[in-house]
Amino acid sequence: MGIDDSTYVHGIHVVHDGPREAPPLVLVHGSGSSGSSWGPVVPALARRHHVIRVDLPGHGQSPPAASYDVPGQAAVLAAVLDELALSSVTVAGHSSGGYIATALAERRPDLVAALALISSGPSPDALLPRPAVLRALTAPPLGPLMWRVRSDAMLRRGVTAVCSRPV
Repeated sequence: MGIDDSTYVHGIHVVHDGPREAPPLVLVHGSGSSGSSWGPVVPALARRHHVIRVDLPGHGQSPPAASYDVPGQAAVLAAVLDELALSSVTVAGHSSGGYIATALAERRPDLVAALALISSGPSPDALLPRPAVLRALTAPPLGPLMWRVRSDAMLRRGVTAVCSRPV
């Protein structure tokens, strides 16, 4: 199986890379992204794995969904894997894709043998107390005023830094 063998399963865009007889590795992208965001690492992974990249509903080449909640996304992913007759897969989730991968593993342990979470969840210091200055700048009345001075260019730079396609 060569690179970029794509199909649709339950309306979800799925790309297969690497030999189908190799151990399956499912790659789940985060919000605002698509399965193509894994492109730079696929050639290395596909040497030893049957890599399955999905475009979650409303992302990439998959159509929109009525809901984008984590359990619903995990159910869609489970249906795709069931239709592909896969089991005991390794699932790697990036960013919010890690939440979906975790929900899939919790709900369908028969499908998931291993889980890899990449930049999912809060940073190690997210639960530490915030400095008083930061609290003052983000709380009313200053917090709402700070948002008003943000320009489109500032927002565009922030989104461009974390998205696979520039805005």
